[in-house]
Amino acid sequence: MDPDDHKMPSCAWDRPSAEDWVRWRAAAKESLLSRDAPRDIRHFVHKYVGTGWAEFVEAVTGAPYPGIKKRLDWTKDKVLAEIRWLKAEDQPLNLRAVAALGLAGIKQARQFFGSWDAARAAAGSLTPSRGLRGR
Repeated sequence: MDPDDHKMPSCAWDRPSAEDWVRWRAAAKESLLSRDAPRDIRHFVHKYVGTGWAEFVEAVTGAPYPGIKKRLDWTKDKVLAEIRWLKAEDQPLNLRAVAALGLAGIKQARQFFGSWDAARAAAGSLTPSRGLRGR
């Protein structure tokens, strides 16, 4: 008895079949969002192709991923540039006003600087005489 004759396949997907699935969905104008893809194909792409679902869809279709992609490219300098851009556009820089814009920069500012006000201070957008509480 040869054990190889009785092995169960480890995965139902291979790269060509996963790519075909994405192309078929794109041609049929069906959703390519991660939440609408079968869990096993997402698992295959992550584990065996070694990339995220959004990147895989973009590589196969040649078009931008239709959902929201997480930005992984935030740095301290980009947070500071975002704050300086808001100031140059005469946008209010208090936390509530910036949060209303839905900017992910607040979370990143807290990650890199500890607080939104500390990031603003580092960007030079606080009035020195009013301190960190000044808007």
